[in-house]
Amino acid sequence: MTLLKVENTKGDDFQAVAEADGKTWKVVKPEQKTLAEDDSQWNTVKGYFTSLSYDSIIEYQSDDLGKYGLQKPSARITVDYYEKKEGSEDTGEAASGSGAKEEKREYKTLQINVGNSCGDGYYVCEKGSSNVYVMAEDAVKNMTDVDEFNLGK
Repeated sequence: MTLLKVENTKGDDFQAVAEADGKTWKVVKPEQKTLAEDDSQWNTVKGYFTSLSYDSIIEYQSDDLGKYGLQKPSARITVDYYEKKEGSEDTGEAASGSGAKEEKREYKTLQINVGNSCGDGYYVCEKGSSNVYVMAEDAVKNMTDVDEFNLGK
């Protein structure tokens, strides 16, 4: 992961960006703070974003995302990440300099829109998709209500 971003219509936004060394992260919203790789609370928060899963699919190719609250989502969760390109080996070299590591990565973005609450969690859909899923309430709240002030302590 290289970026975690949460935009809430109500409540605080949160954004953290991986530093060039790949080990530290800089929180830029709501307040600036640097987080170390070995910060256990920060690792817990990152884990919420790396283990995304849907509980069920509600509607495949919905014609009306509005009925799920997804036309005007209550939150947008964005995760920038990279995958190793097929057939390449990551040498662990820094991304700067020769650019060897950059050539072996394919950068991607996942954006999840969070809609209305439902009995089993929240309606969600990925940007560019009209498939509507349910994501567990605790999973959504762990990502949208990050307590930045307790990180790095």
